[in-house]
Amino acid sequence: MSDIVFYASPRAGLRALLPRLLDACLERGWRALVQTASPEESAQWDEWLWTYAPNSFLPHGLADAPHADEQPVCISHQAARPPNKAEVVFLLEGAHRTDGDKFRRQVYVWEDAGAPEPRAAMEAAWRAHQAAGASCIWWERVSGKWQQRPPSAESTPSADSTPPASAPAEDKMPSEDKMKEAE
Repeated sequence: MSDIVFYASPRAGLRALLPRLLDACLERGWRALVQTASPEESAQWDEWLWTYAPNSFLPHGLADAPHADEQPVCISHQAARPPNKAEVVFLLEGAHRTDGDKFRRQVYVWEDAGAPEPRAAMEAAWRAHQAAGASCIWWERVSGKWQQRPPSAESTPSADSTPPASAPAEDKMPSEDKMKEAE
């Protein structure tokens, strides 16, 4: 059974969070799949990951593009097995897979902008995985710091919605420590 991690990203924080999580994944030599809910969302993430920071490079491609099997990160809205043999799947808000247990790690990521529906969906996924005996970790950014907590805990998204480019030791991105534990 795969490890399952949930990230409740504050408003507008997903665009900063996902590249950092993908970088942490690639640093460990893991291939990744970014699972989106639609072809349009896949195209938007493909464009964003090429342009999100002027001095960075995050190798990736769409799963249905030529040479997708060579990409360390594939982006897809389809439920087919990724051509790059991804070990980690990042399930963005609204994305679903029925074969998540085939991955080393499943990472649910969504923006917690205060709307009850997305949070309720993630809490339902949490409960379902816990009921199946999975090891689940829930991370939220609260008052400017990433905190591991159960999903039912009250949360107020931080005004600082963007994870810092270089987080201080006491405020590391959760993935930095948790991904190391899984090696």
